[in-house]
Amino acid sequence: MIVQGHKEYGAGQPLVVLQGEALGTVSRSLLGEITTSGVLGHKIVVLNIADFGSDSDKAAVDVLSYLDGIGIRAATILGIGEVGTVAIAFTLAVKKRVRRLILVDTPVRPKSTWRENLIRWCEDKLPLGLPFRKDSDGFDARSYLQRIRCPTLVVTTPDAGQDLQAQAEHESRALATAWFDFVANTDRFKALLTDFLEVPAKRPQKNRDFTKASA
Repeated sequence: MIVQGHKEYGAGQPLVVLQGEALGTVSRSLLGEITTSGVLGHKIVVLNIADFGSDSDKAAVDVLSYLDGIGIRAATILGIGEVGTVAIAFTLAVKKRVRRLILVDTPVRPKSTWRENLIRWCEDKLPLGLPFRKDSDGFDARSYLQRIRCPTLVVTTPDAGQDLQAQAEHESRALATAWFDFVANTDRFKALLTDFLEVPAKRPQKNRDFTKASA
């Protein structure tokens, strides 16, 4: 199993956190903040996700099976770093089970290997690029983001490099309903998270880019 157990904090509507083995310094502090001080009206359920290679779809199936096993149906899903691709795959597979989606420093394309760079070049230059994508080793969410209709919060932190920051901006533009912000400390993240969790899960919202609002 990809899911190696879980821990629960607080009570209320489930906020499921997908946590991988590697967390950046800021991401670790953000997770520590919400598990220590809690989030009003929500039960924090942290799933420990083992190394899933590049198979985000298989990992998402395991997450679904695990949540069924602990009795969680609909939930807000939060993915951190590479594990956020599992959160995206999960949302695409079982849309009705995801009330809201939160992505922290999450890439939307595979790491830049020579093969991925070649496929990317083909997609940009040739009409034959897309068929190569099915044999790609990594999960590429860019073509599917517009299918995610639930409210989505996209966050980047100082842990993210320039490429990941650019990917996050792409995510926020491609998603139907997204908030986007750069978060450097736990206080800002907690306030942003609290406001976002008040967004009605089934009511269309306008996209909001807080990075531009604060510029």
